[in-house]
This record gives sequence, structure tokens and C-alpha cells, in this order.
Amino acid sequence: MKLTISTLALLMTTALAAPGSLTARQEAATIFDRAVNDGRPVATGLCCIANTSKKGDTCTQSNGAAGICSVADTAGCGAKLTCT
Repeated sequence: MKLTISTLALLMTTALAAPGSLTARQEAATIFDRAVNDGRPVATGLCCIANTSKKGDTCTQSNGAAGICSVADTAGCGAKLTCT
């Protein structure tokens, strides 16, 4: 299968233009693991995942340390739980 340079450029442009591909979102990155959080995603960052994370869920803080989702609004997460 041959791909021309213009086809490759189109594919690269499409991939880079995908929503959220380049923007650093404050919302937590997620890792799915059935053994953790009853199959809910594990949040990474300051805030837990809105409408998904529950109080006491495992999360990974932005500095890489293990944490849990809690109600403490110390990171400015608003209605979301905070990874502490």
C-alpha cells in the first residue's frame, strides 16, 4: 500500500486537530483498571473526574504520589472531588 506525502500530511493534520489532542486539560487523565475503583477510571492530577469518581476512590496526585478522592476543595476543583 502506497501513501503519498499529501495523504500522510492530511492524516497528521487530522490527528493533531482532534479535540483535546494538544490542549493540556486540567481535567484528570484516566487509566482504566477493573481491580481499582470498581472499574471506574483512576484520576491523575489535582481534581478527580466529575460525575465519575466517588469519595475514597484511588487517584494519582500531580506529583506522582498516591492519593484518594476527597471533598476538600484545596485545589480549586469546584464541584469535583480533590485528589489528596
